[in-house]
Amino acid sequence: MSFLAVLDPYVMVWDREDFLRDSTKYYLLASDLMGLLEILEEINPELLLRQQMIDEIVDNFPAYELVNTFPQLKDVNFAFYSFISKANRKSVQFQPTQNVNIQFSPNLIKQYISQSFKNEILYLLTEMYNNCNEAVFFTLERIWEGGSYLEILSEDYIKLFTVIKNIKETDDYLNSSRNKFEENPKHRELGGWDTKLKTPIHIVISLLDDAVEGVGESKALFNYCNSDEQFIIFRPHEHHKYHAYPAEVNEVPALVRKKLICRIEACGKRRRILKGSMK
Repeated sequence: MSFLAVLDPYVMVWDREDFLRDSTKYYLLASDLMGLLEILEEINPELLLRQQMIDEIVDNFPAYELVNTFPQLKDVNFAFYSFISKANRKSVQFQPTQNVNIQFSPNLIKQYISQSFKNEILYLLTEMYNNCNEAVFFTLERIWEGGSYLEILSEDYIKLFTVIKNIKETDDYLNSSRNKFEENPKHRELGGWDTKLKTPIHIVISLLDDAVEGVGESKALFNYCNSDEQFIIFRPHEHHKYHAYPAEVNEVPALVRKKLICRIEACGKRRRILKGSMK
């Protein structure tokens, strides 16, 4: 399942002076951070994350202080830098705009961060408000000062963004929003229609899980079945419920086709797909 994630920068950017005063609570926070990074590695969402924000996080992560104080937490440093090295490849970049009227709850501007870091957070919140209504905000219980939603207000209109603070909430969110396949009889092998679906149901279900979203207003999803050498289109008929049928090459939007071809180049089928020869 694909969705857009926003990472609370304060899970990795701590008050260094407070760390030196009371390092014990940061030992626990570091352990929680390790768990969060493992979750993000597993579910692999797209991240709403500018390169400039990545740079700010790297500059402000207390890597030296952490491993110097707690040598046994060196794996946390490794997980952090591993995450950062991959973050840019799966991040959704955006142009910085700042809404001077934007307000948010809880407050995400801490006094110990630099002005450039504050600006990046304001850019991020503005982008969420303007263009990313379905974004999910990942944080940790030990630092989160709000409830189940991040509230962003501008010009008397509030938008609420789901907040995920632990593994259970991650599982609950994924299960509640997971796309479901429902077979449509008209697309069965003997259904009497031209769009017969020969692919076994269990394979179709697995293809739906990592299908690529189309363009425009159709809300269709697309994937490619290696065993049948054909594209499959998933059409929504209820909320998070889809039926499927085979699609010709020219029915798959060019940008979607490009993403799917990148997935299957290793299988040696690119030439056949580009020519439109499909079984």
